[in-house]
Amino acid sequence: MNDLYAVISALLASWFLWRWLGQTHLGHIPTIGTSVPVLSYIQSLQFFKRAGEFIQEGYNKHAYNGGVFKVAMPDQWLVVIAGPTMIEEMRRLPEDIASLLGGGDQSLATRHVVGTRVAEDPDRMAFVRARVGRNIPENFNMLQEELTTALSSVIGFPDGSLFPSRDQQLLSVFTQFARDYTISRRLIIMFPNILKPIVSRVFNRTHGSVRAAYTLLAPAIRERRQKAEECLKTGRVWHDKPNDMLMWAIERAVQEGRPDESVVPSLLFAEYSTVRVEAMNFTQALFRLSANPQYIASLREEVEEALAANNGRWNKTVVTMLSKMDSFLKESFRLSGVTHTSMWRQTQKPVTFSNGTTIPSGVFVAAAAAATHIDGNLYPNPHTFDPWRFVGCVGQNSLATTRPDFLPFGHGRHACPGRHFATYQMKLLLAYIVTKYDLAMDPRLEGKLPQSITFGTFIFPNPSVRVMMRRRVHYWTSRRWE
Repeated sequence: MNDLYAVISALLASWFLWRWLGQTHLGHIPTIGTSVPVLSYIQSLQFFKRAGEFIQEGYNKHAYNGGVFKVAMPDQWLVVIAGPTMIEEMRRLPEDIASLLGGGDQSLATRHVVGTRVAEDPDRMAFVRARVGRNIPENFNMLQEELTTALSSVIGFPDGSLFPSRDQQLLSVFTQFARDYTISRRLIIMFPNILKPIVSRVFNRTHGSVRAAYTLLAPAIRERRQKAEECLKTGRVWHDKPNDMLMWAIERAVQEGRPDESVVPSLLFAEYSTVRVEAMNFTQALFRLSANPQYIASLREEVEEALAANNGRWNKTVVTMLSKMDSFLKESFRLSGVTHTSMWRQTQKPVTFSNGTTIPSGVFVAAAAAATHIDGNLYPNPHTFDPWRFVGCVGQNSLATTRPDFLPFGHGRHACPGRHFATYQMKLLLAYIVTKYDLAMDPRLEGKLPQSITFGTFIFPNPSVRVMMRRRVHYWTSRRWE
């Protein structure tokens, strides 16, 4: 009953805050819909289902006419930057003016789900960039083993992490955390910032999975930390030190003097915010390929040629040679991305763009991603899926390259630091699948692409759809995945 009273009180407070306060300091920025406080709040409740429609409308009106507009969300206004010129200007804004940490916190409700320390960690991006990118060659065998194990035991996919585990209980806890985080975030973002701490205390469902993960990981954390601290004190080299995300997180905790318990939220959030997005993007690409099996032969041929040129050995060189596969994945990202917005920022100071538009401090800002990707001024035949659209562009316009007209990984110095690893991993996984399996779309869809599910700015692959996979018998009997 107390929880019910808390919910009712929060709802009433939300309504009155929006009704009487609003955000009138954004009145000079064009609105999609209405800016009238009560009406805009009512419209904001439609944001969860119609965000893509609102942002596309704003893009059509303003991308080449001002380049900025706003849309009402239940918790605040979202100011959207549109058009390549304005997006380039946004890219150049320093962190002390337009904060990536603040923007990510607003979008993912990070501080209200996993805590302030994770939300305000200034070194998180640099840490991932330094560790993940440079460890691709060293982790190749691990990735290959994960692929083989997952697809040999059941037609599913490996967890894709740099913290590999065969412990089903631990994998279950990580999966449960992802579910709990998603549900908690969806509830928390419905309320104004002033009420989110209260709502979080009532509705945050992640505490149980965080405790369960720590219970399972605590022995490994203590053992590794003890050895790491000993090596640090004595100067000895730990020759067989694990090279995974858990070890990296422990080393950071040692350097910063944080307790063992602080390792787990960081690890869970890193898995949630990277692997989940990568898995959704790859699923969309697999749907595309299954609905268009005529492209499989070209991808398969490219893999075979790359292997032959590398003496039949799988390594980073082979994956880098897969330009058609890179193009296929990039085109899938363009038309079947997993978010309507990108480059999330929160202004720390007033920002004035070259067209004279000023965005005040404390505003949630994002770039229009999905709308940019179907802009006819940027892409010929923008609604047509052309799998080889980017062939010949690897290195200058590849999947991992950020540009103002391609935003799945963001753009500029704050672009996703793990994008090269993610690209490498997805190409390796798709190469494995097309080489060893034939694909077909769920027969219920009759070869059509499944409809995605949207919630706010996020786009999810339809979980009810099944991809049919059949082993290529002659390949399995004549070759090994080596």
